[in-house]
Amino acid sequence: MSRKKRKGQRRKGYSTEAKTAPVAPQKMTRRDMMGLAKFGVLGAAVIGGGGYYFVSQVMADVAESDLSKVGNGMPTIVQVHDPACPECRALQKSAREALAEFDDGQIQYLVANLQSPEGRQFAQRYGAGRVTLLLFDGAGEMRDVVRGRTSADTLEGVFRRLVEQA
Repeated sequence: MSRKKRKGQRRKGYSTEAKTAPVAPQKMTRRDMMGLAKFGVLGAAVIGGGGYYFVSQVMADVAESDLSKVGNGMPTIVQVHDPACPECRALQKSAREALAEFDDGQIQYLVANLQSPEGRQFAQRYGAGRVTLLLFDGAGEMRDVVRGRTSADTLEGVFRRLVEQA
């Protein structure tokens, strides 16, 4: 019996492609290790820096929301603030710019967040709505109210008068 090759059919176990020998994995050199270590140190620094920033930001937010500080002997500005309100954020930016002109311990800035129960209660107690700054003397007596978006220059003058009255 003769066997005929069929066109396009290959014999079992044979390949027309060249076979290649398996490549052995390369050994890692000291230079490769130092390169990887550099990226590890850089990654740790970035993660650590980000973590520090996040923690310090959260701590600052918590300190600003402690409305029990009103009347602690230091003149205080309380912003009645809704984080979702663009006008509130603009007023907050202006207030922070104005406060940058004062020394630490001269005046304190607090936020009555309208999205928290404490912030809403505080705002209701003083009849204040969004986009409002309430100014208190060191004894906790309300001295002035600033309503609406106000420039940093104007706020600096208002804050300076509050500090001088104290």
